[in-house]
Amino acid sequence: MEVVYFILCVLQPICLPIPEMVTVLWGSVEIGPIKSFILGVVGAILGIGVMYWIAKKGSNFLIRKMKCEKKVALFQEYVCRYKIYIIGILFIVPILPDEIICIGSPFVGIKYSVFMGIAVISKIISVGMIAFSGQIARICSLNRVELIIMELVALFIVAKLYTRREKRRDQDTIMSN
Repeated sequence: MEVVYFILCVLQPICLPIPEMVTVLWGSVEIGPIKSFILGVVGAILGIGVMYWIAKKGSNFLIRKMKCEKKVALFQEYVCRYKIYIIGILFIVPILPDEIICIGSPFVGIKYSVFMGIAVISKIISVGMIAFSGQIARICSLNRVELIIMELVALFIVAKLYTRREKRRDQDTIMSN
């Protein structure tokens, strides 16, 4: 079962249309939260690295083939507006699929080392939130779905506050020039 779960986690950011939450929740139930966390993070990072490399070699072809021009344009708008730190939030909060983030990142010129650093931190958070949601929910007397919704709302609020701060900083820079 562990091998199947790991393969699914590797394929998730490359070609699987199944949301990460579904895969990790299944893994957490089938193999336990600790194994699903470790295998999920390692598998996701491996898959993200492979997808970035594939995208780097053929981003224009992939964008046309996957018919995701609008989603990549949306990704570009987010990155241009909110800097590269938004990539971490996009990996954690399911706004865009991971494969779109992987395809869009080399397309907008984000370096591999920066991208992978953000991916590692983000996947530790996102996979950890999902894999351990059952244990955290029991402690907080919530069910898994309620807890995951609360975590996503909290992340959204943090992202919103961060983007407001960045906008103010950009406006302050413009005003001081």
